Amino acid sequence: MKRDEYIRILSELAGPLGPFGTIEYSDKKTNDWYDTFDTDSIDVLIDLLLNPPSKKELGYEIPEYFDVELDDALVSIGKKFFAIFLEKIKVLIELKHLRVTIIYILGGIGHQEGLGVLSGFIENSNDLTDDEIFGLIDSLGRIGGIKAEEKLEQMKIMYSDQNDILKQIEIWLKNIKNKDK
Repeated sequence: MKRDEYIRILSELAGPLGPFGTIEYSDKKTNDWYDTFDTDSIDVLIDLLLNPPSKKELGYEIPEYFDVELDDALVSIGKKFFAIFLEKIKVLIELKHLRVTIIYILGGIGHQEGLGVLSGFIENSNDLTDDEIFGLIDSLGRIGGIKAEEKLEQMKIMYSDQNDILKQIEIWLKNIKNKDK
């Protein structure tokens, strides 16, 4: 499949259901497409992340919805081919405009090995935006486990003077502990 085919499918998935569509049908259509992914799909999807389609390529579609579908497709392919995907996505963490997306995707995949990349963001936390900080908290919480819990505790100390961040950390720590019971 080529870039234009991926754009077309993602645009269709991002579009309205129509008068006869259902959420169930849309979900099935989406999952059926995800099932066709192979390792070559990783490069096409990452290319779409790096080089978003132009308005001309998108046609009538609203770019915000396209981005949501692309993020979901990246999460899906990341789950399917995690090791290969992680190696390719790791090189993108230096691109500041993609950090929130990468954080979201790794949390969505939920693989423990994604914690290594997320930990790198925490270690270099001086220039994190609020969206990145809250994204990290969410992703660590979604991945869960002892290492994620340790990173959340570390963030608790780092942001001890910021109540809104601390509240979010506490919510995820409680959630992780309840999951482990």
